[in-house]
Amino acid sequence: LCGGETNVSAYAVTWIISPQEQDAVLAIGSDDGLVVWVNGERVHANLVSRAYGPMQDRMPIHLKAGRNELLVKVMQGNGAWAGGAGA
Repeated sequence: LCGGETNVSAYAVTWIISPQEQDAVLAIGSDDGLVVWVNGERVHANLVSRAYGPMQDRMPIHLKAGRNELLVKVMQGNGAWAGGAGA
């Protein structure tokens, strides 16, 4: 999707629908570094050079009742790149 460029970043946005206000744990994997925002608040950053693995980083998040925006920035040094998230 993003090609084989080096020293670039890509952003992905999605929404988490929560039936009530609650705390949760978000698990994310990335190749390479990443920054995560929930509802506009930066909740995690890990500026690393690594291969992708599922659930490499886990972070506590707070969800409001209804729709919550999840924005993820994946930074690419060189080689292949990937990202994935789950709650």
